[in-house]
Amino acid sequence: MTPNQLFTKIRTDEYKKIGEDVDYKVETIHEEKAVYLMFKGSNSGIDWKLNFSFGQTVYDNQKNQLYAHKGFIKAWKSANDTIMEEYINACNENPDYTPIICGHSLGGALSQLAMEDFCFRTSRKPVVITFGSPNVWSKKTDMDYLRGCYESIVQYANNNDVVPKVPPFYLPLNKIPVGKKSCVLKWVRITYYHCRSYEYIDYTKL
Repeated sequence: MTPNQLFTKIRTDEYKKIGEDVDYKVETIHEEKAVYLMFKGSNSGIDWKLNFSFGQTVYDNQKNQLYAHKGFIKAWKSANDTIMEEYINACNENPDYTPIICGHSLGGALSQLAMEDFCFRTSRKPVVITFGSPNVWSKKTDMDYLRGCYESIVQYANNNDVVPKVPPFYLPLNKIPVGKKSCVLKWVRITYYHCRSYEYIDYTKL
């Protein structure tokens, strides 16, 4: 599906809710030969509380200690075992299909944590696609390791969306600016530039 179609699907599909209000969905699309793991964006007070837990903490899923956003790690660790079991089973049922992990906003942050977790558990590298994801990782020394955890990653970030720019002291992975030239005054229009405008961006010009 096109990026626009995927963004709309992520925003409008129905999800399971577990742990710290984590909304996720596993779906196999045979026409694409792909197994999707999708995460929905913030839609509750719990989500926003996690978003503003800016402090860094250790995400110690392996010998290399990764440092990341405290709130996102809390959300992911409240649900990761259940999600990974379901997703890995779906991938094992279709071993020739491409694993794709994707999400919007908070769901984009969770997609990055799920990417690393999936690679750690299976040694498979997923395709990762996010929309309006905030930054997750806090150490430059972690970047080389993380680049070995995905087949490809594209993080679409609307130029006039403030969410992909925060926390400003955290690091992005392959963030692709899209849309009209950045204007600080437009950052206040979060409902439009964060939640709606990806539907109208012409990705063919990237």
